[in-house]
Amino acid sequence: MDGLILDIEIESLIIEYFGSNFPMPHFQHLWQSRWKNQVEAFGINRKRGLTELLAWLESLKIPVAVATSSDFDYATLSLKSAGLGSEFEHIVTGDQIANGKPAPDIYLEAADRLKVAPENCIAFEDSEAGVMSASSAGMRVYLVPDLKVPSVATRSRAYSVADSLIEVLDHLQANYGLSSSASSV
Repeated sequence: MDGLILDIEIESLIIEYFGSNFPMPHFQHLWQSRWKNQVEAFGINRKRGLTELLAWLESLKIPVAVATSSDFDYATLSLKSAGLGSEFEHIVTGDQIANGKPAPDIYLEAADRLKVAPENCIAFEDSEAGVMSASSAGMRVYLVPDLKVPSVATRSRAYSVADSLIEVLDHLQANYGLSSSASSV
């Protein structure tokens, strides 16, 4: 968990709000331990529609990988706390690649591990850096934003912007039916 740091944008907002004297290193240390305690006690909620999407992909025998900027320990704890992990053939983390998101490295590595050409992959993203990363890798990207409203530039790089993974699943089923020829990252 030592490699876990706050997103640079979040750090900037905290400093902007509390001032330049805010003790960021101490806050990061406290945040890490408190986050871990919270997750171990209460788990992590899944994004709406994730269970259904993963079940559909599994029914079609479409391989699935996780490509996350988080380090391996953080990613595996997060997946375990959400009751996930075994659904993914591969977990590619930020500490396993040279250049993190928005560079395409993590998605290219995930496609390589799945033995699927990037242009035959679909990425499901919730962040601007993730959309840039997956689209730069040549993948079709479905953006399901979390809290931050995506910029116009990010929206333009996404194949589709959806409110939930249920909406994405409906789109995939309508457009791809039950064909198992597509692959997913």
